[in-house]
Amino acid sequence: MASAADRFTVAWEKIPLQSLRLPQVFNGDAEIHAEPLEVRRLMVGQLTGPVRWTQSIRRLQQLGADAFVEVGPGRALTGLVKKIIPGAVLHNIDDMSSLHGFLQVATHA
Repeated sequence: MASAADRFTVAWEKIPLQSLRLPQVFNGDAEIHAEPLEVRRLMVGQLTGPVRWTQSIRRLQQLGADAFVEVGPGRALTGLVKKIIPGAVLHNIDDMSSLHGFLQVATHA
């Protein structure tokens, strides 16, 4: 993955970044970041570094998150969140039908 990280770094440096409007919890350190250079460093680091998934989900919970949305095929991440936070509200979006269903729930919450 190191060679992929090197190529990713070169490509990523060409993309202009601004401070994130919504700070993100990055799974490389399970902390909140919004500053562009730090975000760039963390994104590259995620290619070769360990994923701190449990810590990241717990950090989101500490920040008040109680609902999680998994986008894409499969339910692996939803299953992991369910084990970490048994009472979490979980949604999966893997096609247009599930997207429409989620939007119905989200707009009436």
